[in-house]
Amino acid sequence: MKRLLVFFVAAFSAVCSADFALDFGKTKNPLDDLVFSVNTPDAVKSKTVWNNGVLKVNGSWAQLYKEGETFTNGRASLSGYDRYRSTAILIARAKKDFGAYYALEITPFTKKVRFFRYMFPKITVIKEFPYEGGRAYTLDLDFNGKTIVPRVNGKVLGEFPDDGQLKSGVVGARLGYWVDMHLLKLSAQAQLPAASQKAAPKQAAAKAAAPVKADAGAYVYNFSADHNPFEELAPNQVTSKIIGSKITWKNGIVETKATHGVFISPKRFKNGRISYTARHIWPGTMELLGRARQDGGAFYALSVSVQEKKVFFTRFIYGQPAIKKSYPYFGGTEYTIAMDFDGKNVTAWVNGKKLDTIPDDGQLKEGYLGLRFGFWNKVQPKKLEYNPVIPPEPKAEPKAAAKYVKNLKPLAIKSIVNWDLSNAARERLKAGAAEQT
Repeated sequence: MKRLLVFFVAAFSAVCSADFALDFGKTKNPLDDLVFSVNTPDAVKSKTVWNNGVLKVNGSWAQLYKEGETFTNGRASLSGYDRYRSTAILIARAKKDFGAYYALEITPFTKKVRFFRYMFPKITVIKEFPYEGGRAYTLDLDFNGKTIVPRVNGKVLGEFPDDGQLKSGVVGARLGYWVDMHLLKLSAQAQLPAASQKAAPKQAAAKAAAPVKADAGAYVYNFSADHNPFEELAPNQVTSKIIGSKITWKNGIVETKATHGVFISPKRFKNGRISYTARHIWPGTMELLGRARQDGGAFYALSVSVQEKKVFFTRFIYGQPAIKKSYPYFGGTEYTIAMDFDGKNVTAWVNGKKLDTIPDDGQLKEGYLGLRFGFWNKVQPKKLEYNPVIPPEPKAEPKAAAKYVKNLKPLAIKSIVNWDLSNAARERLKAGAAEQT
């Protein structure tokens, strides 16, 4: 009887709760631990790929869940990192065909989060919230049998009644139609953390999402053999499709083959200094972009061509004649280029020396910091930086005035004119004899 009771309790716990934590990274493929929903076509599976920590979905929705674990109450969590305009959805109490589930959806690029309940063929409960975080996020759904509490990065978004129509199911993720992201962690626990045991208080209506402020603060991206710039900077839509084939990063080196690559920082700026440090390895041109549009259709740029011994300043706006100037470059294979924006002028710097000051015509008032890799290129990026405060221009060191030196012997012009080796030897002998006397 006891054995039967133990078996029954164990079976009941297996059905009604789930405890697992799947940690993914560059070395662990999430597709090895998750299964596709039962109605996922093979064509969708073939378009869902993982490589070196990056999960991509091309032109399809990927629906994945943890097999063998049924979730009822507790906390379901999903952590990810958006590389380029990706949508990720945490799914809980889901049917294996994804015909019904609770969900928390995030799209960092649009600064929005949605909580909803889906029951085929439509979404029956939906609530939208502003998102003020970055590209790294953690989504939580807390269930206690009476209420459902969604959280983003530890912050409670609200509290919703549990109507009991979806009492249990699997935990998983639904990835947007086009995805370029890191799926970092998926977990479920039957016991809510202590701080979540009490019902979350109802919050006031969410404030409208604050726009991204220009000149919000200084930031620095430091790259190395272990720090991939593609993880810090978002590729534009064209670039995203060719990372891994024509654009690669390995051991600190970025290489492009017969293509340009554009990578943009997620923060907008208006005025200040932007700078970029790199080491040139192979023929090609690297461009530092300022006030750039995310699609790369307009920007200011400063670039170094080591093989041509030139520096180029460019202002590009799609559909307009480009402004381009060139200057001689006297530096080596490692360089630092910078641009200052003060609202009136754009000042270009190379290796700490002012190159030129170009009037700001006001057509590109603000935008993003970024990089544009040359058509054929091999380079080691080291540092990309933005400072809203332009450092003061270094003062030129004054030239030292000529000093008068005392006790100089008069110059014997006659002896210099008549000087030769034999005369020099005789003069030396005479000088020695005079000293002895």
